[in-house]
Amino acid sequence: MLIKRKMKKHMEIVVEEEIAIDDIPLATKPPVIVEYKLIREGIMGHYQLIRDDGSFKRYSSMIMMLQGIDREDLQTL
Repeated sequence: MLIKRKMKKHMEIVVEEEIAIDDIPLATKPPVIVEYKLIREGIMGHYQLIRDDGSFKRYSSMIMMLQGIDREDLQTL
């Protein structure tokens, strides 16, 4: 009860016209995969996915790669 009284002292009633809300999307879609490569380094092979913004990510196995992409990326490949 004491905490509620203290909180009410710090609260201020704001008229609705004064409230400005900038909407922020909750989810952003990552850039689309534009290319993939199989890279051999000695006896090890890596899968590399390159996105349209120039970023890339390497995976050591196909299973790890499939865990890191979504359905739309899979359809793109």
